[in-house]
Amino acid sequence: MAAAVFRGPFRALASPRFTVYWVAQGISVIADRAYLVAFAVQLGVIEDRSGLLALALALNGIAFALPMLLLGAVVDRIGPRAAIMIGDVIRFGATLFLAAAVTAGETGAWMWIAAAVLVGLGEAFFYPAFGAATPLLVPEDRLASANGLRLGVQYVGSTIGPLLVGGLLAAGRLDVVFWAQALTFLIAAAAAVAIPARAPTRRVRQPSMLREAYDGVRFVLQRGYLVVAVAVLFVNVLLLDPSRFVFLPQHAASPSGLDLGTEGFAWLAAAGGLGAIAGSLYWGRRERGPGERVRAFVGSTLLLGAGWAMAGLPWAPAAFAGMAIAGFGIPGASVVLYSALQARVRMEHLGRTFAVIETVTYVGGPLGFAVSTLLIDRVDPGLVVFASGIGIALSGVAAALWMKGLDRA
Repeated sequence: MAAAVFRGPFRALASPRFTVYWVAQGISVIADRAYLVAFAVQLGVIEDRSGLLALALALNGIAFALPMLLLGAVVDRIGPRAAIMIGDVIRFGATLFLAAAVTAGETGAWMWIAAAVLVGLGEAFFYPAFGAATPLLVPEDRLASANGLRLGVQYVGSTIGPLLVGGLLAAGRLDVVFWAQALTFLIAAAAAVAIPARAPTRRVRQPSMLREAYDGVRFVLQRGYLVVAVAVLFVNVLLLDPSRFVFLPQHAASPSGLDLGTEGFAWLAAAGGLGAIAGSLYWGRRERGPGERVRAFVGSTLLLGAGWAMAGLPWAPAAFAGMAIAGFGIPGASVVLYSALQARVRMEHLGRTFAVIETVTYVGGPLGFAVSTLLIDRVDPGLVVFASGIGIALSGVAAALWMKGLDRA
């Protein structure tokens, strides 16, 4: 009966455990996206410490990417449910600490950095586990739907979260965002009980964590299409993250840019979130077979790049349209790639496989933020955003040329 009600992009909701956890994660993600915008606005705009913002985000990315290969092996040993709980509890403690500091008005540089590092460490547990948990929650013919809805709820958060920040900024209560983030991490940790516990695998001889991490690296390197896909995602993060969190807020607020005021970044982010919600439903509406995956991966990347370049233009209507287009494109590559891997990689190897992909992809974040410190106050913020979009589009062209193995996987 439930399968007849939920069709197309919503068919994963016919699985009750997925629905319960998806709703809980949705609440957490709204607070998470509001927190990201509030973090950037509070530190980069209100306190005018863009250099510290770039440093904190770079260290967050390092804490996220550096231990993830080993933590992916940990996920495969302890199971996705326990790893998700550990990640959420770490992030709860970090954001609770920062919320208290922001409310007290005593936010030293070390507090922002400590919170960013701990949140990154929690995410290093969470993301490989979250990717590995999906096949435990839905059958194979609903994986694209589950990944689309998983990303879709993130973009619902990317829409509602910035709107909440805009309203709380106007009311002078930005500290509420930091408290809400801490509370929802605790809720999400409790909701992880909906994920079935995976039966432990029996082994005659247990290899070391380093050996298991190496196996994950070797698995990816032996598949050329995965190397190209991860390289494209790496370039996207390298260009997208610093331009989004460091330069786009400046471009939105600057009189020589979009001249939208302090709240402008929040409204642009909301436009991107609306586009991403539509994109998540579109890319997750059905499973894609051989002959379709590369086309979807490339098309979504080209949309992301073209839209992001438009967001760097000094004309508000074009910037808002560009954010919506970029948002529509951004879920496509992940939905296609994740669904293919979740259907084909053995469950006991899935955590470390996702760990390798996430590590290589998101190491681009700290590298990008490190480079951004050299560009702040030297290069026009809008030009940085525009050039980043062009670079992302070119990575989509590269995928079209060298990623055909994904259609044969």
